[in-house]
Amino acid sequence: MGARLADARFTLEKVACLGCCSLAPVMTIDEDTHGRLDPARASAIVDAVRSRATIGEISDALRSVWGSYRPGR
Repeated sequence: MGARLADARFTLEKVACLGCCSLAPVMTIDEDTHGRLDPARASAIVDAVRSRATIGEISDALRSVWGSYRPGR
């Protein structure tokens, strides 16, 4: 069982493998995989998804924070 965030839009689940070792640590949101995460990057992605941003907009926002970004798939 995962932990549901206060807004009930996201559930956190720990899994053994997402098949993305070269991008670790990673998270998936719906069908999208995001890699090479740290707490700030993960938070920025969740905030962008909360605001219903597109993957392109998420990538642009992350580039402005920490340089080049290529979501893993």
